[in-house]
Amino acid sequence: TVLLADTRVAGGGGAREAGGEDGGNDSVCAHDKLFERVKESYKEEDGIVSAAVVHKRQCSTAHLGADEDIVCDLSLAIDGMRSLYTLPCAIDKVTVLRQVSQDINGAVERAIADGSIPANVKIGSDDLLPLLIFVII
Repeated sequence: TVLLADTRVAGGGGAREAGGEDGGNDSVCAHDKLFERVKESYKEEDGIVSAAVVHKRQCSTAHLGADEDIVCDLSLAIDGMRSLYTLPCAIDKVTVLRQVSQDINGAVERAIADGSIPANVKIGSDDLLPLLIFVII
């Protein structure tokens, strides 16, 4: 493992400079420094992505590639997606994404049942993916 020169190591006797002599078990307290350095390294790319997301938030599902006749209430899926960022566990995040997909499918089915989507419109995965992208953005 390569440590940065200014990384502190926490051991049984307290924090000391990396590379010091101690016979005990050590843990590296480098998360904050590493995170800041990675964040700084990707600052330009993050700005580009943020600008693209702001632009896409103004789009409709039709702008993202869905059929213009597909109009449904995606608020339940959007609310579910908002909770994703509060979950620390990957399995919980996958569970939320699965639920969001089911919420999108349910919204489309309700729109078909209540006539918001004309009966002659055929909905395939090419139409559901733009709805998922819309919910994520």
